[in-house]
Amino acid sequence: MDYPYILNFFIMLLFAYLYWKNPRQKYVKWAFALQFLFFALRAPVVAGDMWNYIRYLDGERNFYNYDSRELEMGFLIYRQILSSLHIGRFGCMLINSFFICFPVYLLIKKYSSNPPLSLALVTVFGLYVLYFCALRQVLGLSVLFMCMLYVLEDKRKINNKRKIFVYVLGTFIGYTFHTSIIIYSILFAVSFFLRHIMKKKILIIGVVLSALMGVVLERFNIGQAFDFFLNLNFSATERIQGYLESEETNEITSVMLALRPSVLAMTAFYFIDKEKETHWFTIIYFIGVVMGNLFISVPMVNRLIQGMTVFGIIVFTWIFNGKYVFDYKYRKMVNTICLFVFLYFSQSIVKNNLYSNIDLTASSRMHPYQFIWEDYSQHPSIKYYGN
Repeated sequence: MDYPYILNFFIMLLFAYLYWKNPRQKYVKWAFALQFLFFALRAPVVAGDMWNYIRYLDGERNFYNYDSRELEMGFLIYRQILSSLHIGRFGCMLINSFFICFPVYLLIKKYSSNPPLSLALVTVFGLYVLYFCALRQVLGLSVLFMCMLYVLEDKRKINNKRKIFVYVLGTFIGYTFHTSIIIYSILFAVSFFLRHIMKKKILIIGVVLSALMGVVLERFNIGQAFDFFLNLNFSATERIQGYLESEETNEITSVMLALRPSVLAMTAFYFIDKEKETHWFTIIYFIGVVMGNLFISVPMVNRLIQGMTVFGIIVFTWIFNGKYVFDYKYRKMVNTICLFVFLYFSQSIVKNNLYSNIDLTASSRMHPYQFIWEDYSQHPSIKYYGN
């Protein structure tokens, strides 16, 4: 059993319960601190290409991997700075973890109704795959998230033209870490303007229809949908095309498993208050879920979609807002549904972290979780994926 993932989830749930009963900031601080340590203290071999990233960043070797594509300029500068500091693997893990966690923590602290619950939902939404594996992508997203925080500031304090400038500048900086950031920036901007016309019914119907087309009926042809876009052959599509043409296969072993994101989204959209239906985060989350449903057959779809569904860990907590607080019957129904959801996901998380159900040769290399002070010389990242 891979205990660290299980313990981390239940500790975050405990803090979420304590905060729900008595919303004291100390629970938020403790939850943030422990979650940060869960990121920063893991061995550099845990997850995807992290082993390659860390040895490249700390100067142990002068190349990232054998991909013929050049690395983005922003990441090259980032690497030059870190390698010049001579801080070793542990120092690189700390700095990486700070830069990828801090913007999300700011978003959660400011907008979540229950910050520890949002941190528990990181496990439920499967976001560790993104945050543990996709370092360049997440660094780029972190820049974009900081710009979004700036855009969301009170209009009386900041000129709209300045907000646009900061957002465009942030998009450019994020793009220098990972070219896919331009795609996220466009989708986020579209979401910002769509929020005025979105309603609860549209959100729920959109999720249902996309789930039927992509997951249940499997009638959506991702290849045809993206042929024209990918044939433009500009650099931002290179990473996308790599994901779509991956040699890995994506087998939908369970319709129920594939429908989990839709169930979570519909639960959130049904119970959130009217003013939250049109929030920027809600629309981004909605688009992420719809795209995830339609592109379910794409092997590495999560690497693309999770940059949007990450906002679901905030949106889901909003079901505890508004009339929920004042209407006892409504509160009882929400409590019952949430209890069922978390009981289901709790048993699922425990089951998925049993070694009998874990493929140690999987390309995600998320298991086993090891701490940086442990001997990780036999970890699958080294044992099965090279030196």
